[in-house]
Amino acid sequence: MTGQQLKEFAAWLKDEDNREAVRLIITELKYFLKHARFRKISGHVRFGIEDPYTMGRVLSLISIFYPVYARDLTVVPQFDETYIEGEIHIRGHIRLIHLALIIFRILKNKQLRALIFDGGTDGSRKK
Repeated sequence: MTGQQLKEFAAWLKDEDNREAVRLIITELKYFLKHARFRKISGHVRFGIEDPYTMGRVLSLISIFYPVYARDLTVVPQFDETYIEGEIHIRGHIRLIHLALIIFRILKNKQLRALIFDGGTDGSRKK
């Protein structure tokens, strides 16, 4: 993300409805990860971010999950370019009822429904 995009996103997050929508997405993501029951994760990922501060933040977030993926997933950071590439193989069980519940709860939220179907509050996709 560029600096301008980050500023626009920060302005978007100042609205209480948008913050509530982000909280709902995070809650549903936690619910999904809890019920997905991933059994095995393997692969390799190479990514780069030119800004050292942002790279440090990303690496600190990734390090939280290091005990989970340390043996089977290789993460290689690059500081000179902005890109992401790699391959990840995940095995586990995903039940359709959990995905249906997540979709239902997300579409029940008026703010997220507008963002998904109407292109958000800026009116870029509104008819």
